[in-house]
Amino acid sequence: MTAPISNSGDSNNSVPLSIEETLEAIGNQRRRFTIRFVDEMAIPVEVGNLAGSIATIENDRDQPNAQERKRVYIALTQNHLDKLNNIGAIAYDDQEKILMPSHTTHRLADLVRYLESVCTTE
Repeated sequence: MTAPISNSGDSNNSVPLSIEETLEAIGNQRRRFTIRFVDEMAIPVEVGNLAGSIATIENDRDQPNAQERKRVYIALTQNHLDKLNNIGAIAYDDQEKILMPSHTTHRLADLVRYLESVCTTE
């Protein structure tokens, strides 16, 4: 079974994951940001750059300090990126600390953007 996304005019507008896998992928704010970030970059992304972007948003300032970036980096590398990689939401090279879009990334990113447009903010 696949999870539907907004009708973007594409005849194949589904996420090729189970509902449980889809909810696991998008059930956390850092994972949602990671999916969107990797999709929007469309090129290999270093985990450090992703961590810096997330720390910037979470701490609501242009230049998060080293401790704030490190906290996000550790959470990403010890938890979130492996989960996303294991279900195929992104492609993650643990040795090189590089993320790349997978065959599923764009569909999940579309789903996240759709949900953000119709759901109330926290």
